[in-house]
Amino acid sequence: MASCLRGRRGDRIKTPVQAAVTILGGFLLGYLIDAGWARIVRGVRLERRNYKKFTVGRFRIHHNVLGYVLVLCGFLAYPLFLVPLGLGIIVGHRMRDRLFWFVEVME
Repeated sequence: MASCLRGRRGDRIKTPVQAAVTILGGFLLGYLIDAGWARIVRGVRLERRNYKKFTVGRFRIHHNVLGYVLVLCGFLAYPLFLVPLGLGIIVGHRMRDRLFWFVEVME
């Protein structure tokens, strides 16, 4: 009986409800990671204007680049969790800062 619940690689096949919970949980966790990161860096009320920024040369790298990395990694392994996790980070950054870019040229 247990052998019929295994996929090709021996992974357990998820029911649709388990898959939906995994996808929703990944998205919400990504959104919470983004919100937590913003409050750690910019203060609890997100009012701080002078905060540390990650720059490489003239380019400022936004933290939602991690979202894209997670989405790309999700195409290789654990897609039901990593892709929604990355999308949660990207959507959270977009909703809070109204920014959709990931790399910004500093002048």
